[in-house]
Amino acid sequence: MPLNMPVVHPDMDILIQSRDPEAASDIHDERRKWRVYSARLSRPHPDSLAVHDEDVEVRGRTVATRIYRHKGATGLQPCVLYLHGGGFVKGDLDASDSIAWGYAHDSGAMVVSVDYRLAPENPWPAGFDDCYDVLQALVERPDHFGVDPTRIVVGGESAGGFLAASVSLRARDEKLVDLAGQLIVYGAAGTADDSLSSSEFAEGFNLVSKDVEKYHRALFGKMENYRADPYAWPISNPDLSRLPPAFVHSAEIDPIRDDGRAYAARLLLAGNDVCYREAKGMLHGFLRARFTGAAAKREYDAVISFIRNRIQTP
Repeated sequence: MPLNMPVVHPDMDILIQSRDPEAASDIHDERRKWRVYSARLSRPHPDSLAVHDEDVEVRGRTVATRIYRHKGATGLQPCVLYLHGGGFVKGDLDASDSIAWGYAHDSGAMVVSVDYRLAPENPWPAGFDDCYDVLQALVERPDHFGVDPTRIVVGGESAGGFLAASVSLRARDEKLVDLAGQLIVYGAAGTADDSLSSSEFAEGFNLVSKDVEKYHRALFGKMENYRADPYAWPISNPDLSRLPPAFVHSAEIDPIRDDGRAYAARLLLAGNDVCYREAKGMLHGFLRARFTGAAAKREYDAVISFIRNRIQTP
């Protein structure tokens, strides 16, 4: 191990301890293990929130969502369109419930969490289409959902951060809405597989490089078939200008750390408002440690501060 290798922060112990060290036997077992891991780190939502599941009608199909709204809130509310993580192959409304309700409770916004279709059963762009189509439904039916379309932040972690970047690009191109912000937390944006972080942290804790490659294969099949898709690899989009203000938040000890660094730099060079933050000594998934770790809670609070600033809640 190189002498300058960062030391894992003690707040990350709970993430390591909550993992099942045994390799999954197949995709179904991997999803089961993810649900167990997520449940170990979760907490129930506070009574101040009204939470319900709703199937959203979009283009001849339905997309399951979970909506978190402050009890007593009236009128059109600022909104976070929340896209969960899970490598595009796992995750659901329950597995990221604590992140979603946290964003609502602590930012003052309502949250619409999207249960998008997963790979490999539903390869690209199925899940991406689900996320974008739910955004379109919120914009076109604001009274039904109680959403203020001028104050929507789209965001997520890991695969959800990737999707948030892609949705932001398409919303700009199709002139759907001027998003208030985009939130990309330990998300991949499509950098080269030989980045420094992918080799530094090829093995270790939580996400490792072979997982990233596996997830991309599940999502895209032959990745070269999608290299020209402007939304499949956000960092390769030829035009990254005129995008919503971005908060790009990476974990220092993460094979896709350099995706965050590179994407934030490209956004900045294209003239966008960008804040980049790196959680020192932390692993992919650090927001899940906010209930037990003070340093992880500070990283989470930085996310909340960005949301609050973009939706301008008191």
